[in-house]
Amino acid sequence: MYKTFKVIYIGVCTSLFFLNAILLWDYGFKITDNKPLIFLNIAIESIMFIALVISIFKLKRAITALLLFYSLAICFFVLMFTTIYHKTGLIEVNGRFVTDWGSALYFSVVTWTTLGYGDLYPSMDSRIWSALEAALGDIHMGIWIGVILAFINNKSLFFKKFLLYTTIILTCFFVLIFAWIYTKTWLLQADGTFVNDWGSALYFSTITWTTLGYGDLYPSLGSSRILSALEAAIGYVCMGILIGVLLDIAIVKPPKKVDDSKTTH
Repeated sequence: MYKTFKVIYIGVCTSLFFLNAILLWDYGFKITDNKPLIFLNIAIESIMFIALVISIFKLKRAITALLLFYSLAICFFVLMFTTIYHKTGLIEVNGRFVTDWGSALYFSVVTWTTLGYGDLYPSMDSRIWSALEAALGDIHMGIWIGVILAFINNKSLFFKKFLLYTTIILTCFFVLIFAWIYTKTWLLQADGTFVNDWGSALYFSTITWTTLGYGDLYPSLGSSRILSALEAAIGYVCMGILIGVLLDIAIVKPPKKVDDSKTTH
């Protein structure tokens, strides 16, 4: 009976979460400009999502479904904030006010991953939302690592090492691939000069993958922004997997061997 209740609870929370996300994304700013109401909507969704994660953790067989749900949930959060930035506007480093969807999506991704190159700033109306998104991004990174730990908890050591090595190989591969792409699309330095050398591209690709971002280099064109946002998103996921696997291997100790000589009489 209790398990049935939990399944129903999870279903209701999932439905409400996606319904609220879609309503805010499509209609939120068309219906009202009341910021406290939209803020309350996001807060309720966040609390409901965390409660959902806690509930699902108690159902071991649902961990795989949780991974899928969690990935979709992050996408909805990023898209919700994209809608907000599209409405409230952003400011480029040259002082130009922009409201296009591409810039809004790019800013939302780099804010969620707490990357922040410094080439786009929140406008006065966007500040509270960007601060909220950055905080949610940090919180959800912790939850993501917890999801990974729950997923690999009962897996064999061979599987964990395989996942670890695969993630490391993919990290090196993607960092190099994106670095090569940046040599073709060019990067912009803080002093306004363009660069496309391998050293700068590899450096930029690495700080983007690790969601670091000093602000001394940033993407120069709209296509570069989309690519760097994509790399930051992939890096966000892979770094969570890497940290989760390393934590699990470090925390979980192998069972102690029983000394047969002490047990025999």
